[in-house]
Amino acid sequence: MYNIWSFLFSDFPKALFNVQRLFMWEFIHFPLHFGMMLLMAAMVVSVPALPTAIHGPTDSQNVITFDTFAQGLYKTTSAFSVVMADLQNTSMALSPEALRGISVYINRLDPVPDFMTAYKQLNATFNEDPNSVEGINAANQYFVQLLYGVATVRLQ
Repeated sequence: MYNIWSFLFSDFPKALFNVQRLFMWEFIHFPLHFGMMLLMAAMVVSVPALPTAIHGPTDSQNVITFDTFAQGLYKTTSAFSVVMADLQNTSMALSPEALRGISVYINRLDPVPDFMTAYKQLNATFNEDPNSVEGINAANQYFVQLLYGVATVRLQ
């Protein structure tokens, strides 16, 4: 391990530096870099998996699952933003295919009620008043439930 580290980090003109200082620098920094490698190895082994509805279940426990979790949050937020824009803007109607795609994705999070039921309820509320406080509060509560679903989903 030390030889690999030495090969990577000690190839520079030594005539410009004091040899004793170079030895001390290598002696002090090798444990630092080795410790960082051990930290990364420990993170790969011990970080609990956070499966999301995007990529399905994951048995590996590594740092990459945090990226998957972030993608789940991003996709859920994006989908719900499109739905909210549709609900509050009567001129922008989502196509049935788009609604079906969002519904399939969101229903994988096991929300209560299911997405289409919640969409119909929110649509009825926003048709009466596009800036309805009750509608916005209900939509926000449903959105928080979806985010919780992303964090806790366990797909079979």
